[in-house]
Amino acid sequence: MGTICIIATHYARTKKLFGAQTGFFEELSTMAMKDGHQIFIVDVDQFTKYSKPIKGFTFDLNHNCWKYIDCKRPFVLYDRSFPDINTYTENLPFPEIIERNFTIFNPIKATAIMNDKYQSLKLLEQSGISFPKTELIDSNVYDSELLKTKNRFVIKPRFGMKGNDVCFAEKRGLSLELNNTGEIVKIEHLHERFKGYVIQEQIDTLFSSNGKSADFRVLLQRIDGKIQAVGSYARTGDKNLPLNLACGGRIVSIEKWLYNTAFTHEKIEQTKEALNTVALEAGNFLCSRINGIFEIGMDFILDEDNKLWCLEANSKPARLGFKLLAMDKTTPLESQKYFTDVREQSMRNIIKFGQDLLSRLSSTIKLIQIQ
Repeated sequence: MGTICIIATHYARTKKLFGAQTGFFEELSTMAMKDGHQIFIVDVDQFTKYSKPIKGFTFDLNHNCWKYIDCKRPFVLYDRSFPDINTYTENLPFPEIIERNFTIFNPIKATAIMNDKYQSLKLLEQSGISFPKTELIDSNVYDSELLKTKNRFVIKPRFGMKGNDVCFAEKRGLSLELNNTGEIVKIEHLHERFKGYVIQEQIDTLFSSNGKSADFRVLLQRIDGKIQAVGSYARTGDKNLPLNLACGGRIVSIEKWLYNTAFTHEKIEQTKEALNTVALEAGNFLCSRINGIFEIGMDFILDEDNKLWCLEANSKPARLGFKLLAMDKTTPLESQKYFTDVREQSMRNIIKFGQDLLSRLSSTIKLIQIQ
């Protein structure tokens, strides 16, 4: 029928051929092959117009290793390639793929918009969903209404990932003091110090009884033509620190974190329902503006008045949070099984979506051949 090719960076001469995603790709490939399908992991360099045939890595179940061979056609592409944040710009990535009109999970436009923290929030601004005021740090930032009316801020790279280089700041007259280092930066010099960053108002978030803050990730995927919430979890950590795992954050169930805020069972269920509702509203709004979206990771925070604020939309959401909760011995067995099932289902959804695309692609090819 065809092949699902995953676009990812290949790290030569390393034990993990595809970095932190290697284990995920092994699980996904194994799952697909047991269902009679094949998956290839392909470096983006293979898609230059001079690469014939396109080669990729496929997992050999019999020998428990990766094999590098020609990809079977026809194929569709699932984008799991992450840009170099030191050199990435707002220009659309993968021009070779665009020029050759490959069929791809999440169109290139969607990936580019959701990787851009400024552009994605400006798009969501039209949805009526609450999100922190966000401005681009450029030469006009000195006259920003945000800096005139707010006192506490989050500064983050426009195309950043995993919480890298995120810092918190407070206004000190005509300057900002960075909380992590104590550095004082004049507002008029912000665009020199933080070129390629955005500045966002810091929301007064709700804290648990042990003084931890949290944000919530909801994984949305297109299932049977409709965006649906597949699962969710919380990331928790200390105040004024990014909550990403790479920055010391910890994954917990949403129920557990809300319980530690003294929420009643009824209030916990209401909050979870509200979270899914607003995540679906955001996801459906994005889908109404950008064609072809398959999955989104929507991130939210809860403020002191129990209001949900959207932080960002991620076009390449990880599933590590579900895996960690499934492996957590402090999680009840029933919950461990639930998170295991959620993660596995999220991967089966990838395979099914890819196979549905392949079926349509094969039908189109046959029609062209008949004509």
